[in-house]
This record gives sequence, structure tokens and C-alpha cells, in this order.
Amino acid sequence: MIPLRAGEEATGEVVAVPPGSRFAPGNRSTEITWFLEGWGGYAQYTYLREVSAVRAPSAMTDEEAGGFPIAFRTAYAGLGAPGPGKSVVRLAG
Repeated sequence: MIPLRAGEEATGEVVAVPPGSRFAPGNRSTEITWFLEGWGGYAQYTYLREVSAVRAPSAMTDEEAGGFPIAFRTAYAGLGAPGPGKSVVRLAG
């Protein structure tokens, strides 16, 4: 789709929800956007799918929470499900 609206992740304050939503205006949420469909996160407003949106932790800034969804999913996919007998090497941080 041209023009592409960049920004694959977004975090911010919910401003509107459909009836029956588990979110309310004023909640902070984070999610991977529909950037390929034109709803990128580099915008004043964007559209998020409620089914995969999560509440942004209050301990995280918008910048931290905004970079979390893809980084977490990538790390989780690489490590597999955590469990007994698994090791993790932490290289930075």
C-alpha cells in the first residue's frame, strides 16, 4: 500500500473504544500496528486490534513499552517456552 505509514509498534493512551471493549478511554496500551494496511504507529492516532493489544505496564515509559511487543515475541520465539533445564545467556543490559 502506498503511501506506507511506518511504525510497526505503538504505545499510547486509548481515546475511543467500541461498546463492550475490555479497554476504556484513558488506559495505556501497546500493540503491533496494522502498518501494512496503512495504520502505522508514527502518527498522532492509530488503530489497534483489541484481540492482541495489551495494557502497557505503568513501570514502563511509552518508549520502553512501544519497543516491547516485537522484541519480546522475537526473544520468546528464539528461546522457546521457559522451563526447567533451560539456560539463557544474557549478553547486555
